[in-house]
Amino acid sequence: MKSDVENAKKTLSQSTSATIFVSNYLEDADGEPVEDITISRDTFESLIRPLVQRTIDLIEELLSKTSLSANDISNILLVGGSSCIPLVKRMLVDKYGEERVQQWIEDADMKSLWKCMVITMQFLILIQNNNYYLVL
Repeated sequence: MKSDVENAKKTLSQSTSATIFVSNYLEDADGEPVEDITISRDTFESLIRPLVQRTIDLIEELLSKTSLSANDISNILLVGGSSCIPLVKRMLVDKYGEERVQQWIEDADMKSLWKCMVITMQFLILIQNNNYYLVL
């Protein structure tokens, strides 16, 4: 069922609704399969909005603790599966500006490496040629 939920999340990144096929896994009290669940992107986004906002709050906390401001960050590079969710990019663009928020597409090996770094560190600030890059 976890893979079905993950597939629904991926589908909602590109479509306005997705179906989670719970009938393959769950039965009602009479032993009959339960109805599959269709979720809209709007509903999904309303459910995850507090989590995305918490991420933005953590970014602000990180910047504060490192004595950086949002103006010191050259780019916010989005990597990993959740970065494909339209709400994530939209909320970051609203907060930091479209010119700073970038989707990073690279080969699978680099993506795995970046995911490990981000998971390990929560956030990663890269410094290159006096430019700061926030990697989520």
